[in-house]
Amino acid sequence: MWAYLSLLVTFLLCVKFGTCNKALLAYLSSGQYDKTERPGVDTGKPVELGVDIHFDNFGRIEEMNMEVDVFLYMRYNWKDPRLANFTDKTITFTRGDIEKVWRPDTYCSNARESDLPLEETKTHSMLRIDRNGSIYYSRR
Repeated sequence: MWAYLSLLVTFLLCVKFGTCNKALLAYLSSGQYDKTERPGVDTGKPVELGVDIHFDNFGRIEEMNMEVDVFLYMRYNWKDPRLANFTDKTITFTRGDIEKVWRPDTYCSNARESDLPLEETKTHSMLRIDRNGSIYYSRR
């Protein structure tokens, strides 16, 4: 029953707003989607998260202080069934729209300084959502 209702709402939003991108953004802003709740929390299963780290450049190296500046890309992929079936193509978000979607809370435990806590509007980030709810998230 819930699946049918969800599909009906998705269809009506796509018809009302003209595009599924707008329908998905409306859904994310409506309060029905909780970005603070991880996918699958209702089932009790953990989120299967893929992580890739691409080292782009090494900056300043200070051997005496054991410090090094590293510029890298962190890429994640996971599945959020709540975002499935909004479109028949991949939707790409950048900047502020990324803030509307649940993302893993990543940190570097031994970093003296990090740009990871910066808002998405201040980083080079991109998030793609496939038809089946698969999410690909990349940030620099």
